[in-house]
Amino acid sequence: MANDNRENDRVTREQYRQKRIREEDFQARDQRNRQQPVGSRYRRDEPLEEPSYRNPDDFKDERWHRTNSKLNHTILVLLVLIVIVYLILFFVN
Repeated sequence: MANDNRENDRVTREQYRQKRIREEDFQARDQRNRQQPVGSRYRRDEPLEEPSYRNPDDFKDERWHRTNSKLNHTILVLLVLIVIVYLILFFVN
């Protein structure tokens, strides 16, 4: 069995040449691709720019303020209702 594995691993001269040609072609293509710009802003070898972070207050427009106000009122109403339910349950028993 070990002999069969060695026979399968052996490569003929022609196969070795073809493999070497493929590797050389790959290296040449890879080198060409690295020289071409990717997109229009940067090449592969250049480090990516750090993202510019937005100001956290940019999203606070009028719509956001209305939604925030409605949410605060809703939370307050729910808390008051929970307290009322607890009081009713406490005094009914």
